[in-house]
This record gives sequence, structure tokens and C-alpha cells, in this order.
Amino acid sequence: METVVGCPAYLGDIQATSVCDSTGWEELVLYELHHFSHGSQNDYGVASYLQMTDRSGKVAVTFLLDKSRLAPVRMMAFSRLVLLPVVVAVKVDCTLCRELRVQLDNLDRYMQVNGSALHKQ
Repeated sequence: METVVGCPAYLGDIQATSVCDSTGWEELVLYELHHFSHGSQNDYGVASYLQMTDRSGKVAVTFLLDKSRLAPVRMMAFSRLVLLPVVVAVKVDCTLCRELRVQLDNLDRYMQVNGSALHKQ
């Protein structure tokens, strides 16, 4: 394990594993990709997480990425402003599905946009 200079002693027992580290796991049977997006007059963005479940029911959740943008300076309709985080969430979803190379029959995808939950399989 790598030592971090200036790290407080109470943080010494924390261990981080890689997304791909499957040590001690049975066969992974379910993948869930969660996207949480939010938009306002100032900014908008999305945060994405991967939840993996193995055959015994053991669950792990890992942060994948976040993406944020400043809202356009010019005035725009509220309905268009609400759609900006949805567009970013869909682009991130497509990118992550391609990069993770998970069989799509084992992947459930969820999006939460401004507090409203959507489910996509």
C-alpha cells in the first residue's frame, strides 16, 4: 500500500480498490449504471456510479465520473435549460456503456434528472 505524506493517522486504515478488482467476489451477475444530473440557471452536470452485485448478493458501488458545465450566459427558455443536463447524462451513459464493455443484457441503467427518476434497460 502506498503511503501519503501528511496523511492523518486515523486515515491509515482506509483501502481503495480498483473498479476492476474482483478479488474475493463470486461471479458478477448484475451491473447497474446510475446517473444523477441536475441543472440550474448557473450550471448543470451529471455524476455517474456503477453498482455491481455478485451471485451471493454482495454489492459494491464505485464512482465513475462527473461532468459539469456552466449554463449559457444568454437567456434561454426554462424548458431548454432543463434539457441541458439530460443531454449530458445521455452522452455520458453512451460513453460509459461503450468503455465498460459490459454485456448489455446484464446492465440496468438509471437516470435521475432534477429529482425525477427514470429507468432504462
